[in-house]
Amino acid sequence: MEEKRTYNLFQKFVGSTSSPRFFADMVGSKTSAAIGYICLLTVILSLVTSTIFGLGFREAMDFINTGFADNAPEFEISGGEFRMSGPQYFEMIEGDAAIIIDLEDRMSPSQMEQYTTGVYINKDFMYSIQYGQFQQPQPWSSFQGTVITKADTIQFLNILRDVWVVFIFLGVLFAVLGKLFSSLIVSVIAMVVSAITSAKLTYRDGYILGVYAMTGPTLLKFAQSMLAIAFPGLTIPGFGLVYYLIIGFVLYVGMREYTKQKEASPDVDQDPLA
Repeated sequence: MEEKRTYNLFQKFVGSTSSPRFFADMVGSKTSAAIGYICLLTVILSLVTSTIFGLGFREAMDFINTGFADNAPEFEISGGEFRMSGPQYFEMIEGDAAIIIDLEDRMSPSQMEQYTTGVYINKDFMYSIQYGQFQQPQPWSSFQGTVITKADTIQFLNILRDVWVVFIFLGVLFAVLGKLFSSLIVSVIAMVVSAITSAKLTYRDGYILGVYAMTGPTLLKFAQSMLAIAFPGLTIPGFGLVYYLIIGFVLYVGMREYTKQKEASPDVDQDPLA
């Protein structure tokens, strides 16, 4: 086989997305280096998206705290019901954000779709919308035995505003854990591709190549997240399947290159511990 090259971090990033030779060179490399590489890449990309989401969350909290606290009428959630003093309709709209309390049923929740973020409250439910997507509605009946006032709500929102950095940390942490779990799925794909291409790799080498093959799809997932922020509600149907299909294709090309190099030098045996 051809003499293997050594790669720095940047060269690994470029090679894993553009060079079949790179995958042949990674056979027998360190598992810890592969894990460190994908974790670092995930931290960098998720830090960007989590920061954007975190800052957006803080802006939403500022919007609520500055306008809602001063202008919204007094209300109370008790006995599984939402009660408000004075007029039974209140709205606060600023740009693409809105808070609407509608106990007179003047509008339907679907009319909130014109806003990127906000809250709609009626007699039965509280609906929230984030980045153009409706979240699970919360029925007031679930608050049986609890009493929540406007002052309690403002106090809680102030706490949330101050912990937005924690949300960023959690976003990065869950992204890394999710990527490591995904790498286990990819390792199974790698072993299937290894059998198809007659590469005859050990599980360890299959795992290593699978990790590096995740680079391109990870970048595509990052791009999808950024597009979802720029264009709320935008989704790519079946992206999860596409994600793993791309990894399978990259592994196929890389392992075919490794097989060709091995066949070209039959006198060199693969290290059984690799």
